[in-house]
Parts: sequence; structure tokens; C-alpha cells
Amino acid sequence: MSELNIRVSNISQFNFKNAEIIASTENGNINIENLNSGQITEYITFEKAQLFPHIELEIEGKTYTILPYSTGFEDIISGGGNYTYQIDANENQEKYEKLSFSLIKE
Repeated sequence: MSELNIRVSNISQFNFKNAEIIASTENGNINIENLNSGQITEYITFEKAQLFPHIELEIEGKTYTILPYSTGFEDIISGGGNYTYQIDANENQEKYEKLSFSLIKE
């Protein structure tokens, strides 16, 4: 079986701090202290990962969250491949409305 690799991309105009992305219930989270605007992390290898992860991070001292759409088994990436969790942020100041997420298959 080939590896499942996930990386995180910040496509917003804001710098992210203390990002926690719950990518997998089996083998961990992705924790990023600083992810500046336009920055992409290195790949991290998983056995399985969420199609729609729980994401929490700080922008300018405020915490923002994306809750997963579903936690069902049908929402799991398994098998191999390279993927990017792409995160954007808008001007909204609401905790659950500022961030948006896209899954990109490389």
C-alpha cells in the first residue's frame, strides 16, 4: 500500500498561529505553531485521514474553528496519495464563519 501524505496550506492573507488540525482519530493531529500567509507545510504520513477535519487556529489573537461536516466512515481518505488541506480566511470575525477549507488531491 502506498503512503497517504497530508500537508497544510494557508492561502489567506492572514498569518495562522497555534493551528490544530484533527486529521485522524487513529494516528494523530497536525499541530502547527506558525503558518504564515502563502506558506505550505511538509507532508505528514497517515494511515487514514479525514476528508473534512476539525480545524482550530488563531488569527491576530482570536480563535477560529471549522467543525467537520461528518465523522462517518465514508468521510475517510484511505489508500495512498498526496493531499493538501487548504485553509482560507475571510474578513468575518465570527468564530465559525471566518475559515474555509478545501481538500486538494495532488
